[in-house]
Amino acid sequence: PKGGEGEGDDDQLWTPENVVYQASSPDEEALVIGAKGQGFWFQRRSYRDCYVVVDGEEKCFVLQSVNEFNSTRKRMSCVVQTPEGKLMLFVKGADNVMFERMAPGTGPLGGVTKVH
Repeated sequence: PKGGEGEGDDDQLWTPENVVYQASSPDEEALVIGAKGQGFWFQRRSYRDCYVVVDGEEKCFVLQSVNEFNSTRKRMSCVVQTPEGKLMLFVKGADNVMFERMAPGTGPLGGVTKVH
């Protein structure tokens, strides 16, 4: 099976080992593979619903809004509603743009991230 649009044989068990991701950039692929290694893996999605397995339990996150990447903003962001009903903002973008937006007093996280 392939991750993404729910393609594949319905009789085949979807597991982290047999899902193949297709990403629009190497950065996106690295983020998804890194999350998968930490116990979070994208299983499938419909128009607005994203199904993610978190430590073995399937959870549905509802996509509320997307601001696509563009050359002016140099970042993309999306708002999702968690299974508990909370709204969360996720942002990814160019390092220089993201560092400018880090909260003051981020402490060692900022330095470690820059070195990495």
